[in-house]
This record gives sequence, structure tokens and C-alpha cells, in this order.
Amino acid sequence: MDKRGKKIRFFLHVKAMLFSFLLIGIVGCGYQFYARGEHIDPQIQKVFVKTFLNRTSEPYLETYIQNAFVDRFIRGNRFKIAESPEAADAILRGNIKNFSTSPLAYGDNDLVTEERINITMEIIFEERDTKKVIWANKSFSKSEDCLLSETSQSANQTSHKNAIAKLSNDIAERAYQFIMSGF
Repeated sequence: MDKRGKKIRFFLHVKAMLFSFLLIGIVGCGYQFYARGEHIDPQIQKVFVKTFLNRTSEPYLETYIQNAFVDRFIRGNRFKIAESPEAADAILRGNIKNFSTSPLAYGDNDLVTEERINITMEIIFEERDTKKVIWANKSFSKSEDCLLSETSQSANQTSHKNAIAKLSNDIAERAYQFIMSGF
């Protein structure tokens, strides 16, 4: 066999090995990219998301967070949202313990141009009837950075609200993943 034939045979062998590894990885792995709540009792079908207690001075924070959790449960397709606690199989509740902002950057006029918003909260997901805790975290914390303008207070309020909305959605997403995976 000449050199060219050996090269072709070598490359065909490499391609066959790569295809085999890829096929084994896809079919035989069994790895799932996200948890589906297999550890949660299948009888739990409806969830009620209570309004979180807001122990901070930040207005409407509890509404942002409750809405974010409701949206996340809806997108998850594992549960339906119950209209009342009595109609639910499980309850998600919690309390917002801390809301803080800290400056990250200053502009030419020594005004803050970027700040970090941090929220710390307690989250509890439990069966309604038995009060058995499915998942809980007493100090769940997440941060979001917020750009500010040196010239427009109105723009800063909008930026602040948008950062809180994004942070609320990030909190709901992260907590939902923990709930579904059993961590």
C-alpha cells in the first residue's frame, strides 16, 4: 500500500472513531442538561406562590420577585399555578431580608455611574398539607450591576427598576433550578 492509501485509511479510521464516541456520548450517556424535579412527588401538580414578606425599604420588591417566580413556574411546565393556597399542592413562600446597593464606579463629578444591587432572602418550597419542606434556603443571595447616568435622575430610576426586574428573574431562575434538582 502506498503512502496516499495509508493516509486515507488513517483518516477514515479516525473519522469512524470520532463518530463512535459521539454516538456513545449521545445515546449511552443518560446525562440530562437540566433537572425535571424527579425527586418531587408526582402528586404535586399545583403551586401557589405567596407574596414574599418584604423586610426592606425598597418598594414593590416583593411584587417583582413574586411575579418572577410565577413566570418561572409557568415556563417550567412541571407545575400549574394555583389561584389560592387552598387549591395548591405545594406553596412557595419566603421573605426578603436584605436589599442593598453599593457604588462600583464614579464619574467625573464624583457621582456614582455604576452600582451593585444585592438581595438576600429566605425561600421555602413545601407541601401544603403536610408542611414537608421540599427545598429551602435561608440566605439565598444574588447581585446585579446597574449603570447610572450622571445627568438624568429619570434614567437612573428606570435603570434601577430594570436591574431589580432582571435580578428578580435571575433569583427565580436559580432557585427554580435548585428546587428541580433537589440541591
